[in-house]
Amino acid sequence: MVLDLDTKLRQGQNHVATSIGDETAVMSIKRGRYYAVGAVAERIWQMLEAPVSPREIAERLREEYDIAPEQCESEVGAFLDDLIEEGLIEERLVEEHRP
Repeated sequence: MVLDLDTKLRQGQNHVATSIGDETAVMSIKRGRYYAVGAVAERIWQMLEAPVSPREIAERLREEYDIAPEQCESEVGAFLDDLIEEGLIEERLVEEHRP
């Protein structure tokens, strides 16, 4: 995983997503590509509606599915790296508030 496990991520702005049967299709407006994601990837996509870290995603998936921690973190990391590369998710921008 290239990402730090505690980096907050969220869905980017340049996509359109829709459910088709038991899958979700996501279109990258910037790249003009469609991506179909299955149940686990769809669950990750849903979690990314709000800022969430790779560590939090892996923890939730381990609670919902029977998967070893190392395998879960590795697969989540690879999927998130792909989403970042395709411009579908982005790092959460943290705004500093100064008095």
